[in-house]
Amino acid sequence: ILLTTHSESGDRKLVVYDTSPEQHSSSISWQARSSKAKERRESEVSALLPLELDDLVRPIPMRNMNLTHYVAYAADGHLRRSSLIEMIGNSSKTASSSDDEDIALAGFIASLHLVTNERTKEQFIVGGADDGSVAFWTLDQLKMCARWTLFTTNMTYCIKIRETEASPLKGCVLCISADGTIAVIVVDGFQFLYLVPGSSAPLQRICVGGDNLLLVYADNRARLWDVKTQEFWRSMAEEKVGDLLNQGGWTE
Repeated sequence: ILLTTHSESGDRKLVVYDTSPEQHSSSISWQARSSKAKERRESEVSALLPLELDDLVRPIPMRNMNLTHYVAYAADGHLRRSSLIEMIGNSSKTASSSDDEDIALAGFIASLHLVTNERTKEQFIVGGADDGSVAFWTLDQLKMCARWTLFTTNMTYCIKIRETEASPLKGCVLCISADGTIAVIVVDGFQFLYLVPGSSAPLQRICVGGDNLLLVYADNRARLWDVKTQEFWRSMAEEKVGDLLNQGGWTE
């Protein structure tokens, strides 16, 4: 019997139970690495997302630097907003975004990204924790809108493909984990669609052309997927990738 459960510390694990009369034993097949949130101070920042980029670029008086805000995901699993001066001074005045009833992510955040709902033009923060979870927060109030546990490693990138009106990926973001697994999520309504499995080699390039998704890996191999039918078409060598992209109609 194969079961997914949680340890006493809250980490996910995969347990195999042997039900044969001679054994009646269990063994852990896989377990998420221990959350560093429990080893860190609650006020410690584990990821940053600069917001007011114009203020960062142009010279501003030191007395006004507290106007340049960041969004920081602290190690206790709550999203907070802080100024640069407060973070440098390790200030305890950083305000939490969450009320008592809000649920924090189990792990510490590894990355934060900013995405836009193309229909409403509203912006959201996307974050990925070390337990494989992915969550969306509103930018203004920092309220959690949706979350899923999608990966066995943390999310490292969140990208939006520049697509045409007829593209199946219109309005979607691609959340990419450290092992190259891709989660396709619709921003408008926060709908998780499907996963594209990773590879043993690191993911280096993503190309989209019509209904096709081309993933190029560090081992000089590539995989071609149909994002409309969610079917795997074929694997190819790097030289074939160049021939395919030279036909045109691709966005990288």
